[in-house]
Amino acid sequence: MPAKKAAKKAVEKTPAKKVTAKKTTQKTAAKKATPAKKVATKKAAKKTATKATAKKAAKPAATPKLPPTHEQLQTQAYYNYLERLQAGLPGSEDDDWALALKQLSA
Repeated sequence: MPAKKAAKKAVEKTPAKKVTAKKTTQKTAAKKATPAKKVATKKAAKKTATKATAKKAAKPAATPKLPPTHEQLQTQAYYNYLERLQAGLPGSEDDDWALALKQLSA
């Protein structure tokens, strides 16, 4: 009896392999059909890129950067002064202001 069951199982497994072979064939056929889709995708990508470029060109030029205010300069000069003292470097108040103007203008 056990030999019959083993033979029966072997026969049942064989059709399953054929089914997977059919699925593989169908997948392969589907993959072969994709180049037409890729061409359409490339056209769509070009169209999108063209639209994006047109939008970028339509944007107005960037507004010019405003000079720093007196308060901003004063605050930055103070921070420069504190850093200079902490590092023990020589300098003056004018040097701190000049450095602040350079930092905020850049």
